[in-house]
Amino acid sequence: MSILLIQACSDKGLERIANEDMLCVKGELVRDSCLNRIQEIDDSGVYYYLVADGMGGHEKGEFASEYTLKHVSRNIDSMIDFENDFNAVSQWISRDLNKMAHEEGQTHPMGNTLSGIVWHKGKVWVVNVGDSRTYRLRSGLLKQLTIDQDLNHKYGTDMGEQGLALYNAIGGDCLGDVTIEDYTGKVMDGDSLLICSDGLTDMVDDREIERIMANAEGNYAETLVNQANHNGGKDNISVIVIKIYDNECIPEGLLNTDDSSEAPLRIPQTEEDSLGNNSTMMRRIGRILGKFLKTNKN
Repeated sequence: MSILLIQACSDKGLERIANEDMLCVKGELVRDSCLNRIQEIDDSGVYYYLVADGMGGHEKGEFASEYTLKHVSRNIDSMIDFENDFNAVSQWISRDLNKMAHEEGQTHPMGNTLSGIVWHKGKVWVVNVGDSRTYRLRSGLLKQLTIDQDLNHKYGTDMGEQGLALYNAIGGDCLGDVTIEDYTGKVMDGDSLLICSDGLTDMVDDREIERIMANAEGNYAETLVNQANHNGGKDNISVIVIKIYDNECIPEGLLNTDDSSEAPLRIPQTEEDSLGNNSTMMRRIGRILGKFLKTNKN
């Protein structure tokens, strides 16, 4: 089994009036705030971490991103054939958003991107629509796992500003087809994952992101958001950072035996992923969380 340390932060940036991004941390929706969670992974559970970016300049982008993540959350636990079922849900959401947009007479139909990682009953999947991104950091090296679905990448040429236009999205008069890749066995203990909107990657290049994730201490997500704002903060900025550990090989630096540490964060539990009555594991998780919180606070 693995332990995930999850940091998530969503900020409207310095120039936008509102935040059209939204994050989903195993069913918890995040906008204009940050959260930290810890999660034990087992082969029978469903764990998902997603970023949705309401399409910039489009009407009701903030509604679209929230609508998408709510409906994905409501359906993901019951999916059987993950690739087909996830795509079916995405396409249904896309049709629904397009229908609402046309009924409301929106000039630019609302829509959003979607990117992230899903542990689903023993399998690991990376999902992507649009130009939000999912990365993996391993041994200090950052690798982008998704491909931006914009015109530059579609035609393999630099078309300038026009080339940044998306050819695929959920809503936005698009079909909502999701690129889904099986990453089972390709995401390992010791890896860190980054899921983000383009409000981060437009302001902070990959080399700087790699440096921050490889060297920073404390809250990586908040550090990345702060760096994007420092560099101009021209768009909404949303970031999820996931650090993966084997539960028998937790670095000693994360353990805290001081009983006066802050109370642990809530551990999301379902029938499938409950830690049950394993008091040794519960104490171990508590110590990890105490150190995690103390580091973030500092």
